[in-house]
Amino acid sequence: MNPTQLPAEGTLALLVLQIIAVSGEFPPAFSGHFPGGSSYIGSVIGKLKKDGLLRSYTKNGLRGLRLTASAKRLLLQKYPFDLAPYLTGTSETNSLKSEPERRLRLHRMAEALQILHNAQIPSLPWEKPSMQDWLSNPTLFPVYYSSREFKSLGSLCTKIRNSRMTGVLFTEQAIFPVYNMASTFPRWAYNAEIRLKAVLQTEFCRNAQFAISGIVFGSSSMQIPAILNDMAQNHFLLDGSYPHFYFLTLDHFGEIGAIKLCQPDMQEQLNEILSENLLPPSPSMPIEHDALEQDGSPVLFSYLCDLPRLHRFRCALTLRNQTGSILCFDYQADALQAVFGAQVNITSIDFAAYERVLLHQ
Repeated sequence: MNPTQLPAEGTLALLVLQIIAVSGEFPPAFSGHFPGGSSYIGSVIGKLKKDGLLRSYTKNGLRGLRLTASAKRLLLQKYPFDLAPYLTGTSETNSLKSEPERRLRLHRMAEALQILHNAQIPSLPWEKPSMQDWLSNPTLFPVYYSSREFKSLGSLCTKIRNSRMTGVLFTEQAIFPVYNMASTFPRWAYNAEIRLKAVLQTEFCRNAQFAISGIVFGSSSMQIPAILNDMAQNHFLLDGSYPHFYFLTLDHFGEIGAIKLCQPDMQEQLNEILSENLLPPSPSMPIEHDALEQDGSPVLFSYLCDLPRLHRFRCALTLRNQTGSILCFDYQADALQAVFGAQVNITSIDFAAYERVLLHQ
């Protein structure tokens, strides 16, 4: 089959092709995160395959969705400037490899891209200026640039070649290197990650003061106990290299978390609500906290699951043989209870109720 046209503008079918073009290969198990119900998404992907625009590729037990040659040709005709770096030459997204490790890297980048796109953060090439143009005039916020787009900066890329970051999220107040561990626990290239932080400080903070913190995506909140209980394996996440390292899940909860990180005023509003019936924090207390219970015990707000902060809170409680409280969303409660046990009382926030309030603002 030799298709002669792309799906219409504004359709899910075209969005699927565009995201796979930028990603190189997309994990089929993650296709449910495209907008729409699962049956509708399945029918759209099935029709793209039937029309000769999309194909499945399976090797070594790893499945992926890839564009056909016809889809690449049609996309290049329609978006020659934006998609040429992805669909021509020896680029990793065009000259696809079969090694599982390299394919998994494409999948991890695609998953992070999809979540941030769902959070309505400009992420696709035609939604934002080029990396070089943005660096010379950083006016669009928030915006996400993939690690692949960082390669356009030339010699800077050699300094961060082994970094596992999928890209960097820029907001008006902060810079967030983004990582995606999915369901695995990667070996961190520690020196490369520290060099990445140095590059962000020297090249992106010259004309403005940005805080630099990290985001790591994972498949489930139940990965949190394993992260916090293995300092040796996860030292990069916990050792203070970044003062804040937020764990977000690869789902709708993670999308809302990304939105909150881009809009600090949303965090301030939630903090004010959570602070009701609590005492203000005490500067003299030697434990990091956001408020105090009526009996003077420390309270930590953990709805964004800041891993180093949780690590410091647990260490301080243990050192001083104290108990405290944690306020988090309901989907995080079991994981945090598994971490802290009897050290803390956990109060959970109804995420669905919070989102309903958020949507009506």
